[in-house]
Amino acid sequence: MRFTIHILTFLIVIAFAGVVGAKPKPQPKEAPDYTRLQIFLDNANFGPGKIDGHDGDFTKKALALYRAAQGIATAAATDAKAPVDISGIDLGSVDPTFIKYEVTKEDM
Repeated sequence: MRFTIHILTFLIVIAFAGVVGAKPKPQPKEAPDYTRLQIFLDNANFGPGKIDGHDGDFTKKALALYRAAQGIATAAATDAKAPVDISGIDLGSVDPTFIKYEVTKEDM
């Protein structure tokens, strides 16, 4: 019984130490560009999934469909982890990507 309590205590301490020492996951440098790409695709009615600034499968598929619909040629990606090719896409039309907004009483 005592041995079990010591093991459980040890496991709880280890689990707690992992949570306390955990650092927030840094956002990739490309997050504003991916966010801009996702907004661009969403505005063009090629839904990239959730707009989160990350390079995901839905974003890649939406971009491929957008390129095909627009007749924009692209080389097929051979590596799934390769960065998204945004050449030939006018991401400047999505400006600003982020704005500052203060929540007011009326919003509540």
